Amino acid sequence: MSLIKIKDCYGVNKDLLASELPPGLWSDVMNVRSNSGFSETRRGIATAYTTPTVIPYFMCDYITTAARFNVQAGIAQVFVDDGTTRTEITRYTDGIEIVTITFLLAVATVTTRTAHGLSSGNNVTVFGAFPALYNVTGNITVTGATTFTYTMAGTPATNATTVGQYTYNVQSNFTGAVADRVTGGSFNGVLVLNFPQDGLYYWNGDVTTRLRRIPGLYLGEKFDAVFFLKNYIIGLAPTQGDTATPPTVFTKYPHNMRWGNAAEPGAVPVQWVAMATNDAGDTPQAAEAEGILID
Repeated sequence: MSLIKIKDCYGVNKDLLASELPPGLWSDVMNVRSNSGFSETRRGIATAYTTPTVIPYFMCDYITTAARFNVQAGIAQVFVDDGTTRTEITRYTDGIEIVTITFLLAVATVTTRTAHGLSSGNNVTVFGAFPALYNVTGNITVTGATTFTYTMAGTPATNATTVGQYTYNVQSNFTGAVADRVTGGSFNGVLVLNFPQDGLYYWNGDVTTRLRRIPGLYLGEKFDAVFFLKNYIIGLAPTQGDTATPPTVFTKYPHNMRWGNAAEPGAVPVQWVAMATNDAGDTPQAAEAEGILID
């Protein structure tokens, strides 16, 4: 069969009958797409990962100024792939909630809510604290069941006004099942992933780091799902702590929504309790009908 060359073809219109189409429009096509005003052969699809490291039950793209990552979250582990290298960013072990961080010259003392279970020489990462001098990755010296110290790069002006969190640099797989669906994506220039059984985590695109818990949320505070609206992360069906500091009782609210403060560009919310100085908050009984909020 000889090829027939057709000039001036402008694309496809499936809404009209073939008899109603003006010259230059197709009524239907197969294996063809329109691109920049021209019709071209559709090349089809190919398998991206023939030997995936995990079965990716959640996938999304995350773009930084340095790379474009494909995010692949399995049940227990999370990987990112920039097209050349696949890197694991599964979280490190979450630490116990910090009550205070104080200082004596360049030595910081962390006091935790309950026994931290660490040993002298363990390597930890303190993050989300303010002043920023308190944010360190290094070895610690245990001084008590609920205290440990580490050395900072300098002497801060005050005790930590925001205590942040810490991780113990040993990998800790996520604990959900297939039905515990991961939600999230690129938020405000940061990758944010929610694991219903484990909590809300973020990653800034640095392949030398791992997923970390969102500051301002205690270990027991979780969401069934999250979505984004402008500078806000909104969580559905939160498990929320009581008014004690830190909370001692956590309760599930299947009909509620909860959101953190509006985040600065390139950052995540750090306050999740409504105060006169922020716009964090929650709304009870968001659903008029019975049932659990799903989106």
